[in-house]
Amino acid sequence: MNTVSTILMVINISAIVLVMIVGYDGLIKLGKSLYKLITDSDAIRYLHRKHRLSADNVMPVTIILPDSGRDPDSVQIIKELMELDYPGYEVIAICDSNKSDSTFKLLESEYSLIDVDQPVKISIPVPPAKNTYRSPVHGNLTVVDMDCTSRHDAINAGINYSHYPMVVILGSGYSIDPDSLLDIATLFSGNHNIIASGGLPRIHTNKHITGLLGSLQEAEYLRTFPAGLALPEKKRLSVVISSFGAFRKQNVIALGGFPPGGSETEMVVRLSRKIISSKDLQNVQLPPNPVLDTEPIRNIGTLIRQRMEWQSAIAFTLWKHKNMLFNPKYGKAGMLDMPHLWLFHIIIPIVECLGLITIPLSFAIGLIGYDLLIVFLTVEFIFGTLVSLSAIASQQILEVEVVSFKRLLRQAFSAVINNFGYRQILLFFRFAGLFKSRKKT
Repeated sequence: MNTVSTILMVINISAIVLVMIVGYDGLIKLGKSLYKLITDSDAIRYLHRKHRLSADNVMPVTIILPDSGRDPDSVQIIKELMELDYPGYEVIAICDSNKSDSTFKLLESEYSLIDVDQPVKISIPVPPAKNTYRSPVHGNLTVVDMDCTSRHDAINAGINYSHYPMVVILGSGYSIDPDSLLDIATLFSGNHNIIASGGLPRIHTNKHITGLLGSLQEAEYLRTFPAGLALPEKKRLSVVISSFGAFRKQNVIALGGFPPGGSETEMVVRLSRKIISSKDLQNVQLPPNPVLDTEPIRNIGTLIRQRMEWQSAIAFTLWKHKNMLFNPKYGKAGMLDMPHLWLFHIIIPIVECLGLITIPLSFAIGLIGYDLLIVFLTVEFIFGTLVSLSAIASQQILEVEVVSFKRLLRQAFSAVINNFGYRQILLFFRFAGLFKSRKKT
């Protein structure tokens, strides 16, 4: 066997083994979630919303919309936010009125915005705002008009304008219901060890899904972000999607805000790293992830760009903090959590992507026989389908809101065909997202 054949076989075997690890890891997590639900009364209380403090005692929240100037749905999202049944919150939308695709004019018309002279404490250096607008109809809505060339400047500006101790950064295309917002505030209020929260994207049961692409996304969310992540669980280090993040404002300001290229994903790791290094807290915790409502993306190009951006944000974060990897200084976070994140978010996507090329190639040139090809197909497609169907089953068991039988059948069908092309195509673009992250660094 020559060198090329040896390399191909190493990639082939590695791809099969690592894909099996992903599948087993998914099934184990689902099993742990079910076991936790059966044996842990706190989990049951959480799912049935019985854990909350009185609404009068929860922490007030600032919701920052850094992408509102480029998001055509921002008017509708702000409208939904203005109707939240929550005791104390404000919404700060960052726009650039000079950009042709800005939604500022729509916001100005919809909310009768008035130019005001609002004093701002500059806790984080940002480009100066051109104007600040308030709504006479909704006193808790502020629209900041500034030349935003970067998302991190928009987030930092929103933090400067915020009045409340907790900030929630809500990315384009997502909305959060009052239940989830109250979940976060209750947990932040009751436990000072909690430093941040990620988001659990879901296509809401009230959202009408049209077309195969929408159904495939629903199945993808259920598999990638299983319902078990919504259960309370202590964590030292975690990765969140780069579209949502809840933080204590003073912690973010203490780190100098969001740096260039930084995201919600990277901020969680920075906060965890600082606290572990300074030993301010014995246990760094992330609360259960709140459920975020989203619409299915209707355009394949937009979908690909979003998935690449997610992968890029995670890869950028892990590379930037690579010196935590196997570093005993950071305890279990460095010795266990960081290697786990590298394995599942960097190494496995790369090897699986290569395996999708090398295994068919090896079979075509006679390097492997039908036996290894069948093993690969079983692991890649059948095992993946089992994980997807198990995720849907756990969703029905773990969540209070149960979907209709018709939608359940559609989810099951989508879970099956999700593994026959759709997931593999997105995997290649996740691979491309790794190179995009290297450009950031």
